[in-house]
Amino acid sequence: MRGNLFCWTLSDWLWARADKSLGDQTQAVLERLRHRANVYLRANLGKTTVADAVERLASDGIETEAHPLSPTALKVTSGETKLRASSAYNDGLVELQDAASQAVIDRLAAHTNPTSVLDACAGGGGKSLGLAARFRDARIVAHDANPARMNDLPARAARAGARID
Repeated sequence: MRGNLFCWTLSDWLWARADKSLGDQTQAVLERLRHRANVYLRANLGKTTVADAVERLASDGIETEAHPLSPTALKVTSGETKLRASSAYNDGLVELQDAASQAVIDRLAAHTNPTSVLDACAGGGGKSLGLAARFRDARIVAHDANPARMNDLPARAARAGARID
């Protein structure tokens, strides 16, 4: 049943589609979508340990907690507005990356030791950077059908101490 809370947030046609897809979970899902997503960081194992990244973030006023999807994943629990000004971020000890993307890298790392890896849909390059941190001796190549999506990758790679072709 359509609740009053959502009358102004979703048009009738979209509500019908959501309700058909989500059923009795519709209101709960839509309520969750009204809130900001959690912010996750990846500890850059090419430059630091997870414990040192947590400590450095804390010294910058940013609190985190481990996330079970990946041993490098840190959920920011407070101080997220300080992140881009923090020394941990600017020194490349951490990178913004959702926990699920980190889990993908973990799965690959568990099964292989490549000499080269192609990230064929690199976008902003987060997974490329994660791969470079895991496979320090491998050649990491980032490619995207829209090269403009990778515009900030060279600066991010320099900050992370990673070589990405």
